[in-house]
Amino acid sequence: MIAAKSAPMRSRRVEGSAEDQDINTIVQVPGLTKSFGDVQAVADVDFDLCECELFGFLSPNGAGKTTTINMLTGLARPNMGMICIGGADCSADPKAAQHPPPSASGRRSR
Repeated sequence: MIAAKSAPMRSRRVEGSAEDQDINTIVQVPGLTKSFGDVQAVADVDFDLCECELFGFLSPNGAGKTTTINMLTGLARPNMGMICIGGADCSADPKAAQHPPPSASGRRSR
């Protein structure tokens, strides 16, 4: 069994509202890559998602949307890169993506 590493959760400063606020980064994906033989399905994808953000994948057919979602949910393993959800390294432990900590699932800790 592979021990999951814990990645530090980052926060982003959101300005321009009535009150400025810090928002935690819940999902961090640096350098995500997946190949099937000679076919590169996902090539060096980077993104971060913060609390209260809405995110979607828009791209042509065959661009790697489903493969990326499969890696984010633990159904496929990346060849390179990392997936951190709620501070847990889900690329080392794919089951962690299927059972995120409460702070990553939209429930606020008190």
